[in-house]
Amino acid sequence: MIYYATIVDISGETGISKWDYIHPETPRNLYEHLKVVRDYIPSMTYGIVSVVSKDLFGDRLRRMEFQDMQIVIGKLKHGKSEYYVFFLVDIRDNPKAVWRAFMDFYQEEKEIFDKVLMEEIIESADVERLRNAFSAFLVNRYRKNPLLGARDEKSLMVMLLITMGVMSIFALITWLINHYYQLIDHRETWLAYTAIVLIFHFALPGPIMGFITRYKKHAEIVSVVNGLVWALIVSIIWRKTLETGIRHSFNLTLSPYIFFSFVLISGVIYGATLMLMSLPFACYFEYRYLTTPRRIFTIKSTIKEQTASETETYEPIQKSEEPSTLEQIQESPGEREGESE
Repeated sequence: MIYYATIVDISGETGISKWDYIHPETPRNLYEHLKVVRDYIPSMTYGIVSVVSKDLFGDRLRRMEFQDMQIVIGKLKHGKSEYYVFFLVDIRDNPKAVWRAFMDFYQEEKEIFDKVLMEEIIESADVERLRNAFSAFLVNRYRKNPLLGARDEKSLMVMLLITMGVMSIFALITWLINHYYQLIDHRETWLAYTAIVLIFHFALPGPIMGFITRYKKHAEIVSVVNGLVWALIVSIIWRKTLETGIRHSFNLTLSPYIFFSFVLISGVIYGATLMLMSLPFACYFEYRYLTTPRRIFTIKSTIKEQTASETETYEPIQKSEEPSTLEQIQESPGEREGESE
């Protein structure tokens, strides 16, 4: 999810924010933190771009990853002017999806953006109109249910259960068709049975897994796990039949260790096949949809209380009293606490 966005003009000596936005569904702790630091972000963006120079920065999206968040910076060309758009988004969001969402919104509201970016005096009504419009625009860019769209561990477990249920339905359909028409018992219908297996256990599950997960990493895990689980289930149910077929075909008697080793290898191969079938669909949705708003990190309440108390008791410090060394800077909070006591 795009928790924060700002359009920065770095044509001057410092970065100037022409428009910024904080998503209303941002977790409370993060929301309060952004309200405090939002004034420092334009100058930080200016510093990042200036250090590497505009030419080296280029037109491509740049990203900086952190534990639960990432910064995405892209260049916006509006008329003859160039701006840099700074995003603070979830670590699981694809930068292409972030930029696609913003550019689609930019194209829809280009007239208002023209007023905000080009005019020297900006009306607060236009700024608020853009913020409200962006919030409404993002509603259709993420799943409303966090169990499906948060892309975290809980979401992964839900995806596994759903896909296992889908695979169970496909297995039941295959069994019912074979039970009703007796396809596997007649040699002339083996080809039809093989086609049914390929459709219900290879062609259909892959795209459905990609659609359900809508996230590349989850699609990979879900596909491999399903491949291993269903290989084990099939091998356990039809173990005697498989061992008899191997013994008659190759004149071999397999120990349980060797038998289940082959089963695991077959499960990995099956899972890899499902993964290849699901990845195109998962990537398609990942490039177009954002992560559902979720709790990113926790700012301790003690830090909030300390910040509030320092704000209330803050007094301007004379230049002559400013500490000149790092040790003095570290000691000054303790001294102030002693004085307050």
